[in-house]
Amino acid sequence: MFIFKNGKVTVAPKGVSYSHLEWFEKEGWVDRANSIAFLEENTRGFFISSQNALYFYKGVGFYFDNQLIEQVKNMIGDLQRELGLSGDTRILAGPKKKVITGKEYPQKYLGTIRELTA
Repeated sequence: MFIFKNGKVTVAPKGVSYSHLEWFEKEGWVDRANSIAFLEENTRGFFISSQNALYFYKGVGFYFDNQLIEQVKNMIGDLQRELGLSGDTRILAGPKKKVITGKEYPQKYLGTIRELTA
């Protein structure tokens, strides 16, 4: 898991099984009063090694827009370095699963790291 916080990439400890929100609580970044606002304000995501794919989104609704896509493109070098990603890692906006608890979420393939940095 990762988050863009204060203009930089922060990566969760390796091998953890908890959610982004649980990670943020453990770090002391969120509590019940500010958790939704925090999720709305900060880009987060994760890398799935078996798919060689990195997913990112924002908010409770796992949304993305052109501004968020540009942010990720600008931070792709930092993500690659911090997560040890290869140039052929696929980058996707939106959640891993298109349907979560009966609701369908958009997903967009942006290309590989190599394609986005060319």
